[in-house]
Amino acid sequence: MFRSLKNKFKVKIYKDDLKYVFINGLLAGIFLGLACGAGDILLALLNIPVSIFIYLLGMQVGKKVAKSYYSYHILYPILAVVFSILGLFFYNTIKIIYIIGDIKLVFEVFSFSTLFKMFLSYFNPIGDIYNLLNFIVVILMLVSAFRIAKSNN
Repeated sequence: MFRSLKNKFKVKIYKDDLKYVFINGLLAGIFLGLACGAGDILLALLNIPVSIFIYLLGMQVGKKVAKSYYSYHILYPILAVVFSILGLFFYNTIKIIYIIGDIKLVFEVFSFSTLFKMFLSYFNPIGDIYNLLNFIVVILMLVSAFRIAKSNN
């Protein structure tokens, strides 16, 4: 298995494909993360506890990455997962800004310790049912981003 994975990394990467994947994935992660965070705030106001916007974030980032390359490389789905995690960071950022209500907090939110705390808060399934369901949705988001980016539509 590892030998075939090693061979997949030896395939030639075209610079134009990598550039388009990086630009499209980065912008999709940032803007879709912000949009999905705003959508989740709207669902929270309607008392709907589990957000489907996290899953939609992964699907859309995967679709954006899949449509931005012509020749497949194993690095592109991995980048889709990384950009989905980046989108999850912006998703949490917009929710924190809404909860606190202070736009000056933006500079404090982008510190590394806050990023690490938010990352651990989503990847800690020990807690109540809500955290467990969000953990499952995040795992489904990452898997779907990988699979969708792998299939070049």
